Amino acid sequence: MTTLKLGWTNPLTDQFGAHPTFGPVLDLNDGTSFSLVSPDGLELPLPPRTLVAAGNIRTQGERVTRAIYRHNRTAAARLILGPSASGSALTATIRGLLDWLGGPPSIPITLQYQPFNDTAPVYLDVVGCAHEIPADEEMWLRLQMEPIEIVFLARPGLRGDRITLDNLVTNPGFEAPSGPSVQVFGDSFANANAYALQAGSAPSVAANVLTVPNGTRLAFGSPAWGAVNGW
Repeated sequence: MTTLKLGWTNPLTDQFGAHPTFGPVLDLNDGTSFSLVSPDGLELPLPPRTLVAAGNIRTQGERVTRAIYRHNRTAAARLILGPSASGSALTATIRGLLDWLGGPPSIPITLQYQPFNDTAPVYLDVVGCAHEIPADEEMWLRLQMEPIEIVFLARPGLRGDRITLDNLVTNPGFEAPSGPSVQVFGDSFANANAYALQAGSAPSVAANVLTVPNGTRLAFGSPAWGAVNGW
């Protein structure tokens, strides 16, 4: 089944989910409150592409140096609303939809779209909405409205899920382990065996506290330790 949902994309994590203002994700094709009209429930025409050309008086023709989409994309969705269990339920569904479509643009909404049998969704960054809810009394009385047309004005591109790049070269210790390790040093100061006296008076240990007398110079380490693994 085609996925069409209204939500919000967190700019820090790039995760699609509930909107800070409007609440949980609104499913526009859940088969209960909303259903996409088949087969033309959603249209996503591509906006015109502007080509920027530059030429030289000494050469024939022009070269295209840049191509941009100057205009936003228009996405038109046609839905069936209902049937609802009661008039109050129908009104609540419409009010919830209008909250999303008429909300302030300061916190943009995101339209998640995944075609039937596709493996991953795409996302449209919505900058504005318009809707056409029928005012036909017959539709209100039978607790079902069809069709409801919603027009989303979105940025030209269709975003996919975030892609995390990885190094082509393995970083030892991160992507790959370094191999068997040998503990280099772990001193609880039970004694001063890890320190060799070079000058002055010998250090002392009491209550796990190493005391180095004034004017004393120590060497740290021991030839008895095992080899240190390098990355």
